[in-house]
Amino acid sequence: MDIKYFFPPVLLHRLRYIKHYIYFLRHRATINKNSRFRNIHHGKRCFIIGSGPSMASLDISALANEHVIALNSFFLNPQCNQVLEQSMPEKYYLAPPNHAPQTEDNWTQTLRKMQEEIVHPVSMFWGINNNQGNWKTIIEKNNFFSKCDVNYFFCGIGTRDGYRLKKEDMDLGAMSLSASNALINGLELALYLGFDEIYLIGFEHNHICVQRPEEYRAYPSAEHYEQEKKYDFGLDRPKHINYEILGNNYYTFKLYLEIAKLFPEKRIVNCTPSGILDVFPRMNFDDVLKSKI
Repeated sequence: MDIKYFFPPVLLHRLRYIKHYIYFLRHRATINKNSRFRNIHHGKRCFIIGSGPSMASLDISALANEHVIALNSFFLNPQCNQVLEQSMPEKYYLAPPNHAPQTEDNWTQTLRKMQEEIVHPVSMFWGINNNQGNWKTIIEKNNFFSKCDVNYFFCGIGTRDGYRLKKEDMDLGAMSLSASNALINGLELALYLGFDEIYLIGFEHNHICVQRPEEYRAYPSAEHYEQEKKYDFGLDRPKHINYEILGNNYYTFKLYLEIAKLFPEKRIVNCTPSGILDVFPRMNFDDVLKSKI
């Protein structure tokens, strides 16, 4: 039996925090450099872009004229370079820590493809943790993204085991949240940068509802997707996967609710036309584009 079941949730959370903080200390000097980004976009608005199925048919070219935080696999979007072309307003690219079932070789191939696809220099934020073969290791080993402003943030604060969100845990200049969804880290970055209005696009959050991989992602194929498809939809799909997805959704939505409560002065709006992410108020994407702060 797993020994964790013998510990109270609060104690388990504390023990994990200490373990991850020890690893964080190795990277603290690198992470502390993120303080230069704190609140630099106060009073502005931004768009966080996901990879949900709605992105396959949505024209987002107008976002070239907006502050943007692109997540994960946005480099596969046909309009990627059109959106990232203009350096002003600033464009950001964020990826949470890499993980199994993909191997370091899978991720290396993905980053090589990403470097080929992204033409314009952007400010990048790569999540790292105590795992070996993390983004920092891969990027530095292969000298990836040498033309970009590459930054790292450390995801070490567990969001389960009785955890309650605190504003100070969303500090990208220190050890920050280890969440199960990239949008949590995207919101961390948007709030850290000081944006007052945050619009979400491409976040269906419908993984628990889909039966085929094409219903889950906008982009049909990539090296890292193939491994993910085998795990989530293939013959080797674990029997517990639905419970794992459901658990991840629960803790993710719990964090969304806590973020909305902790930051009532911020306007977080979901512009995704479908899906189950109803924690934040919804607006039509085109209507938002027509308005400005």
